Amino acid sequence: MRRYAFALLLTSCGTHLAKPSDPGKDAAGASSETLIAETEQGSPLDKQNLVSQEADLGAFNEWATKNRLRDNIAHWIAVGLPMHSDIETSLEVKYKSGEAPTEAVATVIQDRYLDDSIRGEKFIFTLVKKPCESCRNKQSGWWVQSLDVTQRCWEGRGHQEFSKLPCN
Repeated sequence: MRRYAFALLLTSCGTHLAKPSDPGKDAAGASSETLIAETEQGSPLDKQNLVSQEADLGAFNEWATKNRLRDNIAHWIAVGLPMHSDIETSLEVKYKSGEAPTEAVATVIQDRYLDDSIRGEKFIFTLVKKPCESCRNKQSGWWVQSLDVTQRCWEGRGHQEFSKLPCN
């Protein structure tokens, strides 16, 4: 299993992606700010409590298609997740195979929320590429197949491990 890790650095000006090889740029050289600015606002994930409700993955996948985000998992997640300034956010993408992966798991941890009970959330995305005769490499871009969201609480407000249980 091949692993890649990226860090999402959040500032009050917006979301920035940093990759060790070229901070703030995607494979084509476009900055994260440009990619975010060019997307249609209002990710379907912004409107839900993802810990207690099932995410509408159909709407999220459709939104990603409209915004041409399917080729880059890190950009898709950075633009599609509700991001908050002044919190720590990390993203790790694990591909299930080497040369031409068709499955991946992306884990995002947002920590140190400015909240009196919820300390942070963990988002685990399972993504797949589908066969596509008209697509380059005969594979579609990435599709979110499942999403699991858990939270952890501040000390004294409930569980310290990520769980679906509410905080006090």
